[in-house]
Amino acid sequence: MTGKSSSTPLPADSSLSGRLERLVNNEQFADVAFRVGEPGEVIFGHKAILSEASEVFRAQFSGMFKESRENVREHEIPIVDIEPGTFKELLRYMYCERVTVTADNVVDISYGSKKYLLTKLNQLCESFVQRNVTEDNVLGVFDSNRRYELEGINRICLDIVCDNPIRIFAHESFLTLARESVRMIASRKAMNCQTDQLLSAIERWIQVNEDEQEDGTKIVAMVREQKGRGVMCKKIHNFAAGHYVTSNGFLKPAQLPPPPFSFETARSPFGVVSAPSNIIERPVFGSSPIVPATAPLTSPTQKT
Repeated sequence: MTGKSSSTPLPADSSLSGRLERLVNNEQFADVAFRVGEPGEVIFGHKAILSEASEVFRAQFSGMFKESRENVREHEIPIVDIEPGTFKELLRYMYCERVTVTADNVVDISYGSKKYLLTKLNQLCESFVQRNVTEDNVLGVFDSNRRYELEGINRICLDIVCDNPIRIFAHESFLTLARESVRMIASRKAMNCQTDQLLSAIERWIQVNEDEQEDGTKIVAMVREQKGRGVMCKKIHNFAAGHYVTSNGFLKPAQLPPPPFSFETARSPFGVVSAPSNIIERPVFGSSPIVPATAPLTSPTQKT
């Protein structure tokens, strides 16, 4: 007797990383639930996977923290300092070492990586900032860091601002900066502009932000009273041509905003094969070559 055998086709990505990715926020077989953000979105997880990826979750699920004892499977663990979209990216990284990092979410993901002790992911975020933050998007990244004040991101962003302040001061986004962001920029003593150019930018910011008049005046006074202010280089005329001179003296052309990048360390249908220590940087769109994120970095502000 003959008959036709039936089989269920495998999903498009049947690799180990693909199977793990399908478990992200999958209620089936989940044994932990989080209520993330405000007012709160329920996101599901699996304790075994999370505890292997993060020592923080391992301790939490092992009863070292109070909420672990009070929240069993049927209860939700509140997470109020991370937004749902960011938390899902963190979960995706912990499940299958895939994560999409953009200029819009790099600060939030970096904060989450520090909170859950994901050292490699935090290094990946700083690498992204060094490679992809330019004069055109640096103020947005820098200002979004006021929520967390991550030292590494502050340092990279301030170096970019100080390398080419004249062009950055002309951005409309400079006028919408938070007061603390303006103060931090004004506090830098070495900058590729004259003091009166910095003061002019701050005064324009004060005119637009009338409710910050008092604090803005204090920032102006701080700049005037600073001793030892200096210009980082003498090639300021290059700014008009859309170039800037980096701290190490190299002339660099202005860059266009980069596309978002996707990072993954697992074997995937895209031909990416890696060891756990090899993080791959891959454009989400386009056909740019794959570049190892562990390759030596060339930062606009790298000191020689």
